[in-house]
This record gives sequence, C-alpha cells and structure tokens, in this order.
Amino acid sequence: MRSDAELLAAWGRGDGQAYGALFTDDAEYIAFDGAITKGRRTIADWHQQLFDTWLKGTRLVGQIDSLRFLGADTAVIVASGASGQPWWMYCAALAFAVALIEWWTWQRRITV
Repeated sequence: MRSDAELLAAWGRGDGQAYGALFTDDAEYIAFDGAITKGRRTIADWHQQLFDTWLKGTRLVGQIDSLRFLGADTAVIVASGASGQPWWMYCAALAFAVALIEWWTWQRRITV
C-alpha cells in the first residue's frame, strides 16, 4: 500500500507533518505506552516533537500481516514492526488499524 511506504519514509525523515498527514482528521493514535493522541494535527505535532528529541535519527520498519475489508471503503490492518536506531532495532510492536480508503490512498482512523 502506498501510504505504508510513505509512513515509514516520513518516520525515517523525521517529518511529523508528513507522518500525520496519513491519518484522518478524527484519528485516534494509541502509542506503545498507552498514550492516546487524537486528530491528524495533534498526531503530526506530537510526532514532530518526538522526532526532534527522543526519536531523532530512528527508523521504523514493518510489514502488513493481514488485511480484512469490512466494506468498500474500510479495512482492518494488522501490522508488525520495530523502531530504533539503524544499527539497533527495538520496541517491537503489533499494530491494529482501521483504514479508510480514499482516492487510492489509505488513511488510518485508529492505530493501536
């Protein structure tokens, strides 16, 4: 999926705005530590702060493990991955997302 490559690339560039743009306006993002961020703009700003500090220079790697369509424009995505410095990946995670399909792209509404 196009936006998954964009998601990984935005993280790698430390570009919070590009990362956040891949989420819907009413998205809910649940981080590995349980912190909840709501809304595309907040997700973008929050990630930019992280990319500028704690996540500076990190990379995100991942893959889609399963994809199930709930309708013509909605799918549930299960993905796994890890983040960390290029020489050492850590924080492995399993993510669940409900994606809305809009004009040949995916936007995540809920990421857990």
